[in-house]
Amino acid sequence: MTQSAFADKINVHRISVANYESGTLKPSFEMICKIAATFDTNIGWLMSGGGNMFNTVDDLEDDLRELLEFLREHPDQKKLVLDVMRVQKKAIEGMANAAKPVRKLKPRTA
Repeated sequence: MTQSAFADKINVHRISVANYESGTLKPSFEMICKIAATFDTNIGWLMSGGGNMFNTVDDLEDDLRELLEFLREHPDQKKLVLDVMRVQKKAIEGMANAAKPVRKLKPRTA
């Protein structure tokens, strides 16, 4: 995929993508989330380069085990965890909607 095509999908200028690749510019956390949602990419990999590039079933199972263990140890935190999850879900959905291409207006003809 070209930088231009990538930039179009996340609604930024091509030069921003070039700067992300070269390390000249660091994407914001919001941009990382947008990239992850657009390309179904692992946020941890985007931030650190570690782990799998794409989310796998094993990653999800590990995350679920960790979450269940946490909730068993801290049952009083269940409501907080669910609230954070719901807020995050809405934020990701909002970023995904913002990433959809904006319909270009047709120029007026004389």
